Amino acid sequence: MSYLNKIFDINSTQAIFAKFASQDTLDAALRVALIIITSMVIIKLAIIFAEKIRTIVESTSLINDDRLKLRTQTISRIINSSIVVFVSIIAFMLILGELGVNLAPILAGVGVLGLAISFGAQNLVKDIITGFFILLEDQYGIGDIIKIDSHAGIVENMNLRTTILRDLEGNVHIIPNGEIKKVTVMTKLWSRALIDIKVFYKQDIQNIFSIIAQEARKLAAEWADKIIEEPEILGVDSIDPNGLTIRLIIKTKTAQQWAVSREFKKRIMERFNQEGIDLPFFQSVGYVHN
Repeated sequence: MSYLNKIFDINSTQAIFAKFASQDTLDAALRVALIIITSMVIIKLAIIFAEKIRTIVESTSLINDDRLKLRTQTISRIINSSIVVFVSIIAFMLILGELGVNLAPILAGVGVLGLAISFGAQNLVKDIITGFFILLEDQYGIGDIIKIDSHAGIVENMNLRTTILRDLEGNVHIIPNGEIKKVTVMTKLWSRALIDIKVFYKQDIQNIFSIIAQEARKLAAEWADKIIEEPEILGVDSIDPNGLTIRLIIKTKTAQQWAVSREFKKRIMERFNQEGIDLPFFQSVGYVHN
């Protein structure tokens, strides 16, 4: 009890009511209300300013870099969260001061508590430091498609402590930044569709190459908003008992490689059907033992 008396500078419950009934207490209440309102206004203005900067960056014709826009969005979210936390802490300390709370013992206690927590919160510190460098080095950002260990998906949100992924099945994976050892980014600056087409040995390979090239050029012209370079036929990539595998690569904008790959496969199948070109199939053989 003596420790509480020292902090709040009061000796009894009657003293509390007496203090709140005084004119000074009324003035303090008004100042507390002013602190709360001012804090809310500062937070709101700071968030509006950050969003305005983000909108300008995303809409300006001088900056047409999708990667920069993506990074701006990520930084904007983290700045907004940091502003809310920082202003709230300052406002809380000012309110305690207006209520007559002696802050010196509290600050001293916070220092001791912080020292004790630092030994038990090493993982938290590690998460924050790692998250800071992820942001600083622009390793990935919100909207990127990445793979962390066995988890792959789109980055829905990230902060200094965690990275939040949503996979194709809709599952959400919350990964502490300190546990991230290796990241595969599938949407960094550009992407590439890797397409393998298997054909029979007895087919006219030169004719197959010609058809693939025609369909690839046609797709590149019609999908110019997604494909950024002319498709390239690498040639015969492998030979196995089922036929030849011809490999084609198409450089695309970020995260467009899957759509491009699916569309090209559909088109090449339709063209092969028109040309009467059969594709290999796998035969399953079953054995029955008497």
